[in-house]
Amino acid sequence: VTVKNSGSMAGKEVAELYIAAPKSNDLDKPIKELKAFAKTRLLQPREEQTLSMTLSLSDLASFDANINAWVADVGTYDIQIGSSSQDIKQHLNLKVASKTVTEKVHDVVKSAEKIKTLTK
Repeated sequence: VTVKNSGSMAGKEVAELYIAAPKSNDLDKPIKELKAFAKTRLLQPREEQTLSMTLSLSDLASFDANINAWVADVGTYDIQIGSSSQDIKQHLNLKVASKTVTEKVHDVVKSAEKIKTLTK
């Protein structure tokens, strides 16, 4: 992402990258999650700097307690870039074609009694 100082004084900026996952009937997901950020050097007025942020497939994953795994669901992910979660400047779409387990975990904290899960 390219950040430009459009002000009249030197300054720094932080670019933040959020992901809004597609809706799921199986998993409860947040509206958006911060996944990466990058800071500019001190930019003079009208000066620009290009920042790089990297995402991996595991950054798209949500935890599925039914299978004890992190899963990237099928669908379109909204990649959002801005100076804060309330000030999004760019949107990019990323499509995942097939459901992918990114990491399987072990159920090491098994309860002796059934736990009642709260749902909406």
